[in-house]
Amino acid sequence: MTDSELALLSILSERPMNSDEIQEVITQRNLREWTLMGTQSVYFILDKLQQQQLIERVPDAA
Repeated sequence: MTDSELALLSILSERPMNSDEIQEVITQRNLREWTLMGTQSVYFILDKLQQQQLIERVPDAA
């Protein structure tokens, strides 16, 4: 498992978040610098984690 995957799992373990919230947390915590995680990489990694059944997508509570 990569640093980027672990970082996203750690963020999502705090609470359910949408992709915009995840991007905001990554920026606030300066995670892009040490994980080398670009904006588009986040979506790719989220899809990968979902395929591995490590996370699941839940509908928005709108």
